[in-house]
Amino acid sequence: FGCPGEEQLTGKSKMAKLNYFDGTDLSLAWHPGDYSSVTDATMTALFSVKFKFKGRASHAGASPEAGRSALDAVELMNVGANYLREHMLDQNRLHYVITDGGPSPNIVPPRAEVWYYARAPHDAELVHLWTRLLKVARGAAMMTETEVSYELLGGCYNTLPNKVLNEVLEANLMEFAGPIEYTDEERRFAEEMQKTLTPDQAAATKAKLFFLKDDEKILAHRPFPCFDHGGFIMGSSDVGDVANLMPTSMAWGATWPVGIPIHSWQSTAFAGSSIGLKGGVQAAKAMAGAIYDLMNDPAKIEAAKQEFEKRRDGRPYQPIDELLIKADPEATA
Repeated sequence: FGCPGEEQLTGKSKMAKLNYFDGTDLSLAWHPGDYSSVTDATMTALFSVKFKFKGRASHAGASPEAGRSALDAVELMNVGANYLREHMLDQNRLHYVITDGGPSPNIVPPRAEVWYYARAPHDAELVHLWTRLLKVARGAAMMTETEVSYELLGGCYNTLPNKVLNEVLEANLMEFAGPIEYTDEERRFAEEMQKTLTPDQAAATKAKLFFLKDDEKILAHRPFPCFDHGGFIMGSSDVGDVANLMPTSMAWGATWPVGIPIHSWQSTAFAGSSIGLKGGVQAAKAMAGAIYDLMNDPAKIEAAKQEFEKRRDGRPYQPIDELLIKADPEATA
């Protein structure tokens, strides 16, 4: 499946709503990175929402008492959300940007908007965080005598690793796809790009390099066995929705030098390069080999499905945005 809107974490959930994945036995996916390995870690569940506050305009100098500031409401909501951080689970996250602060400082802002992401290790914790954040938003509106509404842009489930599929994908990554061969020119380019890292990024890279051999500290050319068993990746992916519909396995592919941050200008520079292409081909070969093995071993597919059912514990799939609306006591049908 070619899936749109991945960076907004909405594409696969919308495809799931439209039943695009019906009739599919299992899913294999990959994500670019600075090394190649199958992951057994869980990526976080997430929701994306815009809170829109409506106030009353007035001249900020001549008659401020007549106005009701929507921007005040946004700022108070952010203050409340920041205090909420103390009472969240350690693995929960809140991020926000103010997307509309009003038309002019000379006017009490009649409108303002803030865009939130929230993350949690599991969907149940995400729903709990949602109900707390709703109270913060409505409290800010009450304090400022403004009105608040929200626009749910989407969300995604946490991923569900599948050990049966992981073993098949890992075997093909290690043995069939195998190491990547780089040219001297590619290695020189990668080394120069590593020099663009900030001191903090370089320090983080050194921590990552402790288990790499000398010839892997610029480009990690050989795949690694899975080493993140049972852990959490604090990023999110709409692969989570697919992983809650069917057995799913996911791998990282080595598409840029060791230590290059994800979602950076440096990683972007490698996306269309020969280094990025080689990492993509390595991942594609691993996935193709795994599909071949699975198609010739129906018992393995059945075992993966049984593991999936055990992890889901019989719960039917429901899109995250529908779960959130259901949890809002003031939501209208």
